[in-house]
Amino acid sequence: MVDHEAAVLSPTQETLQRAGWVEWLPRLGYLVRGLLFAIVGIIAIDVAIGLRRQAEDLMGAIELIGGQGLGKVLLVLMAFGLVGYSLWGFARAIFDPLDRGTSLKGLAERGGYLVSGLTYGALILPTARLILNAGADRVPHLFTRFERVLLVVSREDFGLALKAGLRGTALGTSR
Repeated sequence: MVDHEAAVLSPTQETLQRAGWVEWLPRLGYLVRGLLFAIVGIIAIDVAIGLRRQAEDLMGAIELIGGQGLGKVLLVLMAFGLVGYSLWGFARAIFDPLDRGTSLKGLAERGGYLVSGLTYGALILPTARLILNAGADRVPHLFTRFERVLLVVSREDFGLALKAGLRGTALGTSR
C-alpha cells in the first residue's frame, strides 16, 4: 500500500487531491457502475430462468431504470454518476494519480483508463436524451446516429477487447 502522505505529488496531483469533486464524483460513478452491472446481472438471471426473453446491456439497464416510478430523478443521478466515472477515467489516463508511470505497461493501463472514460462517457448523451423524454418507451429513433455509434463503442465486449489488446500488447513487449 502506498503511503500517500509520504509520496511526492506533482502539482497536478496535488490540485486533484484538493478538489472536493475528485473524491465524491468518482464514488458516485462507481456506485452507478455497480448498479448498472447488478441490473444487467439480474436481467441475465431472469433470462436464464425464463422470466425474460432478452438480455440487456448497460443502456438497456439505464432504460429500465428510467421506466420506474422515480425514473427521471434516478436518471439524473445516473447521469451525474456516469459523468463522474467518465471524468475519473480521463483523470487517471491523463494526470496519472495512481502513478502507473510511462513504461509501456503503465501507458497500456492508462490507455485502458482512457477507454473506460470513453465507454462510460458514451452513455451520457443517451441518458440525457432519456431524461428529456422520460416516460417514453424504448424508441429506437430516440438516439441520433452519433449516439448509436457511441453505444456500439460502449458495449462491454468492445471495451473489454480493446483493454485486453492494450494489456496484451504491453505484456508482450515488456518481455
